[in-house]
Amino acid sequence: MKSDRDKRGNDYTKLKRKVFFRLLLIVFVTVATVIFLRFVIQDSFSIGESIVEFLKNKFYLSESDAVIIYRYIFLYNKDLITLIVIIILLVILLKFSISWFTKYFDEISSGMDKLVEKSNDEITLSPELDFMENKLNQIKDNLEKQKKAALDAEQRKNDLVVYLAHDIKTPLTSVIGYLSLLDEAPDMPPDQKSKYVGITLEKAYRLEELINEFFEITRFNLQTIVLNH
Repeated sequence: MKSDRDKRGNDYTKLKRKVFFRLLLIVFVTVATVIFLRFVIQDSFSIGESIVEFLKNKFYLSESDAVIIYRYIFLYNKDLITLIVIIILLVILLKFSISWFTKYFDEISSGMDKLVEKSNDEITLSPELDFMENKLNQIKDNLEKQKKAALDAEQRKNDLVVYLAHDIKTPLTSVIGYLSLLDEAPDMPPDQKSKYVGITLEKAYRLEELINEFFEITRFNLQTIVLNH
């Protein structure tokens, strides 16, 4: 049991490493962005000057009015604005991370669709999903082998039916032939008649065996059809 867990752990190594480094990158980008925003919004005067100029030019305000609006809306709420920007950034990064991670499920789903559709194309996934790719291709190969084995068995069964049909004809012809002789020669010597009757009976028994075998094969074939449906 422990070896199975270790094997599964080794299978997921590439995926875990990829997810770890991707999350590490997201954390780094988030921290760097937070530091940058705090510096730009809180410690930089150029942003304030740009906002004041924008208010003056866009809304035709005097410089004093623009400064007052800047102070009450932006400067005094800079912590809240910083928090809102950080939250928006985190939401964007989270959405990107979820989209990136769910693509693995899309790949696996596409691979399973190929199994269902019995496609001849080999299933290919991302390198970090090579363990899943190998398993899906192994299942695909097993299904193809089972399909080939079923077709071979069906062909052998059909060949056997043809053989039995031909084999049934031989004793049946003999039975008809000997019975015809007995019918055409009612005054046949008793010894010869007894010989022909014995041969006819032997051929009839053989014919019965072949018919029973034929019925067994037919019954198996019907059961297989029901199971397949």
